[in-house]
Amino acid sequence: MTNNSLVSTCSIFTFLGGIGIFGQGSKLTKEYSNLTHHFRIRISFFFIPIDQWTNNNLLVLIDSITIFMMSFNDSNVGNYLICDDNEYNDTISPIDFVFLHNNSNMNVQILTDLDSNLGSWGIFNLSISLHLCDQSCVLCSSFGQYECLSCPIGYYLKTDNSCQICNITTCPMHCNNTQVIFDYTCIDNCSEHYFVGKNRTCLECDDSCKTCNDESNKNCLSCPNITFLFEGTCAEECPEQTYKNLEERTCSPCHYTCNSCVGPFLNECTSCENKTRTFTNISFNSLFLCNTGTCACNTGFYDDGVSLYCFSKSKIL
Repeated sequence: MTNNSLVSTCSIFTFLGGIGIFGQGSKLTKEYSNLTHHFRIRISFFFIPIDQWTNNNLLVLIDSITIFMMSFNDSNVGNYLICDDNEYNDTISPIDFVFLHNNSNMNVQILTDLDSNLGSWGIFNLSISLHLCDQSCVLCSSFGQYECLSCPIGYYLKTDNSCQICNITTCPMHCNNTQVIFDYTCIDNCSEHYFVGKNRTCLECDDSCKTCNDESNKNCLSCPNITFLFEGTCAEECPEQTYKNLEERTCSPCHYTCNSCVGPFLNECTSCENKTRTFTNISFNSLFLCNTGTCACNTGFYDDGVSLYCFSKSKIL
């Protein structure tokens, strides 16, 4: 919507700008983003230099680069008395030009180099249109709509700059040795929940895995947040002699004296291993849980620091 304070009506013409609105130092700016894939742009409008112009220029800048320029002398060479000063006839100039462009963003600036406040200007019927790439291209070059620079998923770029639909053999041929293939497209790395399989193709992990190295549910490398990794498998509960390591999302080993625990240290047992040891036909449980969460050998036995058993301090016959 145009701000009415920026609009003038002179004679039979209504336009943007005018006396006291657009003059020395004035500039129209418009930003465009997410433009449809294109290779060329056309801009057209009607330009009105009003009152005194002495070898001054209209300029159109695209992304800060001058794309179009037109010079005007004193407007008394014009054909119409459009606005205000009877001393100067005004003119209406149709502006229409095409330029090469294929970026998704664009900054347009329309301005003049008027060096006094005796001149003004305005425009109307501004039109900006895109010359689109062929629908087979994601991006095309400025040479034409069929000169593709990149292709959509499921297609690959041929040497003639056209996009050709993939099959299982053609797309891998166009990936370099460091790339992998996902949906017949060359990418740098497989995304999470996929692994590199045959022919450098990204294949999906088992549903139970977050990451993996094959399709089996026994070769997970990491697990979703509700499960824990243990020996390649993602489990909701950790087995005996391990605890839920929340930081690493793994079932990590308890201290060797623990049967169950809340952490890896000696004093973090919640139950003891209590392996049964038999000496001269007498069986007993050799470990017990202290109040501190530490498992220790029964009186008369010692822990060798390696095994899950306690050994007698004296020889039993």
